[in-house]
Amino acid sequence: LERILDERRLDMKAVSLGAGLGETYVRDILKRDREPGIERLKAISDFLQVPFSTLVAPGLVPLVGFVRAGADEVNYADGQGPFDLVPAPPETTDETVAVVVRGGSMAGRADEGDLVYFDRRERAPTDDMIGRLCVIGLMDGRVVVKKLHRSNSSWLLISTSADPLIVDSVAWAAPVAWIKPK
Repeated sequence: LERILDERRLDMKAVSLGAGLGETYVRDILKRDREPGIERLKAISDFLQVPFSTLVAPGLVPLVGFVRAGADEVNYADGQGPFDLVPAPPETTDETVAVVVRGGSMAGRADEGDLVYFDRRERAPTDDMIGRLCVIGLMDGRVVVKKLHRSNSSWLLISTSADPLIVDSVAWAAPVAWIKPK
């Protein structure tokens, strides 16, 4: 962070305020050994327009929450992270994040407690996602990990050990890039 400020000739107060933080936040990180929170570090990286990974230890990505691999009607979009940093998978991008699997409907593919990595782009499903394992945001706020299929005007979200979940629309989908067993 200090190198970026020096290169761009920015002062700590301007960056703190530009990131929507208290005016001494960056100074406290750099001069007083304050441990920055992940969300605040993300705000600084957004303001500076640098990859988040530039400001954190190399080889780590944000753990942003939980993904459902079961049938519980729980809204996992509420209260999601970032919570922590976890080891990065191979071929990480600046948008790579991880979620923890909850439930057993994807047994053998994405088991309870596994880390599932994907690039957080949250865009509408595209043809290249059909038939692939994806992290999927549903219109009701749930976030699930399933194989994505199309059936006429509906989406079929296929599990390895449960009936398909049939939904009319999907808010967003992102192909799974990597799975790290627990």
